Formats: sequence, structure tokens, C-alpha cells
Amino acid sequence: SRINVAASILYHIGSNEEKSTNHERVLLSWRASLQIMETGIREALLNLKPGLQRKEACIERCRLSNIISAFLLDFPTLSAIASPNSIADEITFIYKSIRAPKDLELIKLQMDSRTEKSTLRFIGFRSLELLLQTEDSVEGISNQIAIETTMTSLPRLLRQSPPSFIPSEYLSNYELNNQHYSSIIAGCAPSIHRCLTSS
Repeated sequence: SRINVAASILYHIGSNEEKSTNHERVLLSWRASLQIMETGIREALLNLKPGLQRKEACIERCRLSNIISAFLLDFPTLSAIASPNSIADEITFIYKSIRAPKDLELIKLQMDSRTEKSTLRFIGFRSLELLLQTEDSVEGISNQIAIETTMTSLPRLLRQSPPSFIPSEYLSNYELNNQHYSSIIAGCAPSIHRCLTSS
């Protein structure tokens, strides 16, 4: 399990052309994986369920760590946007936060939901982009009034949709304070994220 944890950290940290730097990153991954495993095993033993033996609790925690490691390997590497130490800290926080397989399943469901919503939002942006092309293009609108009418849908595309748990009396304040679409696309599939940020 520790090897899998170290592999997931090293994967996101990435490699470097300098051998000395690579050695440092391997050591960082190995040390971080030790901290993750020790913290996880300690927590499993402190929260031991009635009737569950200590050995079984440790095995369950190791299995969960393997599941999390496999999950993290499904994502693009983070080496281009963050430092190795910050990446290791973020991954350590992920292992610490997920305490059961159901937690990870909930995260996956939320990410799938974000991807579905972001896909629909991208379709809206793309359709609007085609409508607002130059007048001599095939898809473009030549009527100025039609263009102004089309633009009325833009604020709705840019606004973040309110979560279902927010009471109706607070929706107006929520909409005023959450005007940008970037917060709702966080967690969606990388391909959809790239399409939205480039559109």
C-alpha cells in the first residue's frame, strides 16, 4: 500500500531532467507516503469498530489507500502548475479526508455531476459563439436585434447554479455573490474544463 501511495505522489510530482532533483522527489514521495500510511493506520486503530480485530482494521485501511491511489492516477499530473511540496501536501490531505470507500464514491458522483453540468454549459457557450460570428459567416446572425436578444442568455451561462440545499429566500443573495461560471466547473472532466476555459 505504501508503494502505491508513493507512486501516486511521484506521478503527480513528475520527473525532472536532473538526476539529483529526481532523487529528491522520490525521497519526498516516499516520506510523504510513510506519513500517510502511519496517520491512516493510527486513525483506523483509534476508531476501531466493535468486533473488528486490529489486524483487520489495518488491512481495511490499506485497501482503502490502494483504492485512493488508483483514483489519483486517473488524473493528469500536476507538476506543471504546482511545486512538489505543495502537491505532496494536497495529496496527503486527500488521503486524510477520505475515510471510507463510500466517501470516494460520493466524490466520484459529484465529479460526474459537475461534468454533466459543464458539458451542457459548454454546449450553450458554443452555440452562442456560433450565433455571434461575423455576418458573412454561415452561422452568424446579421440582424442586430437578434444579436441583442441572444446576448440576454449570456449572464445565465456565466452564473453559478445554486445548490439544491439553499432555501428560496436566500437565492437572490446567492446569485448576486456567485456570478462566475468557473466555480461550478471545478471537478469536471479535464477535457470539458479545457473546452470551457478556452471558449
